[in-house]
Amino acid sequence: MSFFRTLLSTSLRAVDPPTPDPYASFALMGGMTAAGVKVTEDISLQSTTVFAAMRIIAESVASLPLVIFRRRGRAKERATDHPLYGVLHDLANGELTAMELRETIMGHAALWGTAYGEIEYDAAGQVRGLWPLRADSGFPIHDEAGKLWLQYRLPGGQEVRLPWYRIHKVQGISRDGVVGYEPIRLAAQAVGLILGTERYGAAFFQNGARPGGVLEHPGHLNPKARDALRAQWTAMHSGLNNAQRVAILEEGMKFNALGIPNEEAQFLQTRQFQVTEIARLFRIPPHMLADLDRATFSNIEHQSLEFVMHTLRPWLVRVEQAIYRDLLTPAERQTLFARHIVEGLLRGDTTSRYAGYQSGINTGWMTRNEARELEDLNPLDGLDEPLVPLNMIEEGQAAPVSGRSDEHLHGEHRIRPEVSEPQPWEARAEQVGTARQAAMRRMVRLWEDAAGRAVKREAADIRRAVPRYFGKRNVEDFMGWLEGFYENVRDWLPDYFRALMETYAEQMFADVSDELGDPVEVDAEALAEWVNEYLANLTAVWAVGGERQLRTLVLDAEDEEQAAAAVLQRMDDWETTKPGKTGLEQAFEAGNALVVLGYVTARVATLRWMARGESCPLCKKLDGRRIPITGAFLEEGDTLEAEGVDPLPIVRKIKHGPAHGGCDCVVVAG
Repeated sequence: MSFFRTLLSTSLRAVDPPTPDPYASFALMGGMTAAGVKVTEDISLQSTTVFAAMRIIAESVASLPLVIFRRRGRAKERATDHPLYGVLHDLANGELTAMELRETIMGHAALWGTAYGEIEYDAAGQVRGLWPLRADSGFPIHDEAGKLWLQYRLPGGQEVRLPWYRIHKVQGISRDGVVGYEPIRLAAQAVGLILGTERYGAAFFQNGARPGGVLEHPGHLNPKARDALRAQWTAMHSGLNNAQRVAILEEGMKFNALGIPNEEAQFLQTRQFQVTEIARLFRIPPHMLADLDRATFSNIEHQSLEFVMHTLRPWLVRVEQAIYRDLLTPAERQTLFARHIVEGLLRGDTTSRYAGYQSGINTGWMTRNEARELEDLNPLDGLDEPLVPLNMIEEGQAAPVSGRSDEHLHGEHRIRPEVSEPQPWEARAEQVGTARQAAMRRMVRLWEDAAGRAVKREAADIRRAVPRYFGKRNVEDFMGWLEGFYENVRDWLPDYFRALMETYAEQMFADVSDELGDPVEVDAEALAEWVNEYLANLTAVWAVGGERQLRTLVLDAEDEEQAAAAVLQRMDDWETTKPGKTGLEQAFEAGNALVVLGYVTARVATLRWMARGESCPLCKKLDGRRIPITGAFLEEGDTLEAEGVDPLPIVRKIKHGPAHGGCDCVVVAG
């Protein structure tokens, strides 16, 4: 039975009032906002937008299977025999399922920034249950001896202390490492505006969807007549059912409206903007909150990937590490750990699920019974051995056969199953190169979209600066502003491409895994560092090139008017051509760089340049060239020459495609 359901006097004792809340100044105001609406975490849920955002995070995390694993050397297995397995996976306690408990905790964490659960132990000291505690009723404190407790206020108002070893805490980003920032309190004004506009809308319709006003009578009315007129007017024209009802004014009376027309107050625009505000607060794509104003098929797909990577993943890691800290003993931490099975995110997508299984089975890193287990199907005899791709057969090893691996009798005749001949290595490389080029071309549109948004911001800032400097100050002031502007570009530009790079990395590593027939796994921290370095280089080229172009335009102009016109024209040109150029270049530059990173991880020794389709004569000169993976296809100072085209001076070391603008060459394992 739960601690707070037994209220054992031996475990709790009354204490002094809790340590002051770090947001006490807001609490002393009663949570009142500038909109005139009181805001607390519970009240905020009256907003459908806030409730939907909290629900999305809580249900998304809680619906993923959470499993306790046991390490066996390099292998791992589900620790189904451990008491904690069932608590996290099936039943949290005698009253709540695991999902019900976990979504409650995650809902608290999303709203309050910190969530608490009470750990229930059995007589042997094993975890036998978890119970949710209200996040707004508890606060960590240290006693005089430095011992940590959770100070908790019971529903009746009694203050009690719970030993910290009985607490499971999930905490978001924090200022002090003790409690997380409370999103609703920090964004109270935004939430108050939502609730205020909703109440305004309700009152607007309650009063007949018309602004308030004054009835003007030419004569003098005694109090009894005024009250009768007011009552009659209210009965006839207030309330939604009386909206648009025609008013009949007698004795020279006039109606003078006093309220602001709804269009002027931008009521609907305010409500729509607040949806975006809450989406920003909880880092949720707007389309998941039913805001489809700027949604397209392509950006919804991309935003959904960003939601998994940037919204869910941090919470999943926090939960897993909190379990490691709170629910496992020091001895158990040596072999046990918790992990969410993220494949659960694909449960609604049968096609993607089956395609993933097929890729894993055909490349040998997943067995057919493992795929059946993920679909909750029983294993079948003979499906526990991984299939070996034909192109991965070692020299001298017999090729595997389809069907049974031994000869078998059919009647009186001995039948040998058909054996598929392995493809020649060259033919396989051709197939890989052609497929890889097609995959990279499909990424051009996504890179172009991301670059387009970045160029739009860059051009807008520069357009605003032109009238501030030209004609009013001098060219030197603009040049100084330009230098500072492009220093700031280095800070924000990578954010336009980071999520795309991370998604592209997963795709290219999967492609390399298929090519090699062996899964390629790159350490997450190493990949993040690599992506940051790549984007830093991309940003540096972008910033230096942009600043250099504009400086040249200004210096070549005859006067400030001509310089301003040239800069504005260049902004138009950039918005037209720069996204497409960047999209094609980066789809192959980043794609090939990620392929090489995958090869390095897989210890591939050599690379081969592949020019497919209608490649230019220069690229055809490189087609088939092989180099060590640490080498370069072209060195700085080289000149690439081909018949019928101008020579191409090489200004930087080229370790993979592209070799020049418009190049769509790829590299394969050589």
